[in-house]
Amino acid sequence: MKIERVDEQVNGSVKIFLRVEKGDEPVDKLRALVESESTDLWKHRISADDEKEARKFYNAQISGKEYSVVVLDVCDDISQISVVDPYFSSYEEVEVHRLMLSDKPRTEWYMKMISSLNLNKKSVMDVGAGSGILSLSAASAGAKCVHAVEASPQMAKALAQTFRTNKVDGKVHATKVEDLELHEKVDVIVSEWMGFYLLHESMLDSVILSRDKFLKPGGIMVPSQAKIFLSLVSVPDLYRERVSFWDNVYGYDMSSLKSIAIMKLIGSPTCEALKPENLISDVAEYAAFDLTTVISSELAHLEKKIVFTVARDSSFHGICCFFDVGMWNGDPLSTSPLAPPTHWKQSLFMLGGEYQVRASEKVEATVEMRKSADNPRHYSIAVSMGS
Repeated sequence: MKIERVDEQVNGSVKIFLRVEKGDEPVDKLRALVESESTDLWKHRISADDEKEARKFYNAQISGKEYSVVVLDVCDDISQISVVDPYFSSYEEVEVHRLMLSDKPRTEWYMKMISSLNLNKKSVMDVGAGSGILSLSAASAGAKCVHAVEASPQMAKALAQTFRTNKVDGKVHATKVEDLELHEKVDVIVSEWMGFYLLHESMLDSVILSRDKFLKPGGIMVPSQAKIFLSLVSVPDLYRERVSFWDNVYGYDMSSLKSIAIMKLIGSPTCEALKPENLISDVAEYAAFDLTTVISSELAHLEKKIVFTVARDSSFHGICCFFDVGMWNGDPLSTSPLAPPTHWKQSLFMLGGEYQVRASEKVEATVEMRKSADNPRHYSIAVSMGS
């Protein structure tokens, strides 16, 4: 393959995208070039036999700066290749889909909700179909036609074969739903769109667009509602591992590094599998969305002040965030520490210090989530304690 470099400036760093044309040299040449900080990646060739390897993401330090390197697409004529959003390319890793399918609470909840619907003679759209498990469930539940929308070219190709293998009456649309042209409306839209803290990746915007463009009046959304919850948490083991560790390292005081560790810890949410005993307060509802009516502008900025009541004397390290999604006809899919674990785990907003709280004490916090101006798939999250 011949590879052509396309640079994009993002947040002061550069992402390198690679367009690919078939050739006859091994893929380890690309890996070696990336690791050797070459700035001439587009001048070399790699083998078409190693397409899967070529598609992997590589991080490189080039000229002292951080770069992301990803192969975008493969075809006979490089001029025919369009740039694919790296967000969709990331879902070409089959291990990502294995992880999600192995999440039994997630997958079985969707299958149960879909099978509970009367889909006889109904058309269904699966937005972000991925491996196709929701599309297959809809077909098994009697849907007359399933439209599976998948923007990852590799996954769309595999999904079309999965449809043929399982004799599914439907069509795979290898495109973003934003670009989809469909001359009919559907009765049901299903999508597993949730990210960490519910809104990470902003896929809900695409689901809203598909609802407004393709769902019949009175049609069904699966799920049809979503809620975000917050609670105070005590995570002493995590705090010791990430922060207190620097107080004594093989007998040496490295506390000068503690402030760096704290800044890293509070700089962005961490994804942790918390236990019920980590929760030290009541659980407060932060936001609720009716997915049949919510609009994208309502997701751009969320802010709420909450007064938590501490349940017991404890150390206090931060706030955990989790979510539920549900329908009108059954129990919700919950990512709470009190529910069976899922691949989402919980999002933890650390405060950077270790504090002591007493039973029945009131703790006030304001949590703000705002879509990032630099990357609309991410949110900037701010936590302010006290009034």
